[in-house]
Amino acid sequence: MIIVSNTTPLIAFSSLQRFELLQQLFSKIYIAQAVYDESVAAHKNTDNLKTDLLKATWIEIVKIKDRLAVDVLLDEFVKTSNNI
Repeated sequence: MIIVSNTTPLIAFSSLQRFELLQQLFSKIYIAQAVYDESVAAHKNTDNLKTDLLKATWIEIVKIKDRLAVDVLLDEFVKTSNNI
């Protein structure tokens, strides 16, 4: 299973000092470079999240290659989420 994350769970688990739970749940997580940048910027008053992300060898930061594909997937996700 491929897990792609946005900033919310990264910030939440780091704030709770339980970042390791993400690794226990998912052996590998992919985040976009923009997610990494936003996560670190959102947590600029503390170095916890930046440290967590730098130490997490199980999180892979990837560069978005096809912006259109991302937009289509996000649209589908929103439609599906609204029907739940």
